[in-house]
Amino acid sequence: MKTPIEEPYILTANCHYWRSNSSADGRRHNERRRLTEVKDYLCALGFACTDGVDCVVGVKDAVRVVFSYNESCTRVYKSLCITQGGKRSNITLLRKMQEEPNKETN
Repeated sequence: MKTPIEEPYILTANCHYWRSNSSADGRRHNERRRLTEVKDYLCALGFACTDGVDCVVGVKDAVRVVFSYNESCTRVYKSLCITQGGKRSNITLLRKMQEEPNKETN
């Protein structure tokens, strides 16, 4: 039995009231960390991942995930766009994909 893949908290977090780091170096560190968390998660689900300047794009069959995370001096911005066959979807699609490899066939 495979170990379950842990979903990163940032995918469903409400960042509206978050404060950004006070230093530029801290803000860039947070951006790299969050993007790496999501990229590792998507790769573990079998997505082909590519890094953008400030985003991660994952593609698997007809599913496309675009995640971005930025910190300015005063605000935290996060965006998650999941599409399946060109139509918008939500995090439930990723959760279902996560459960599929863990099912045992009898």
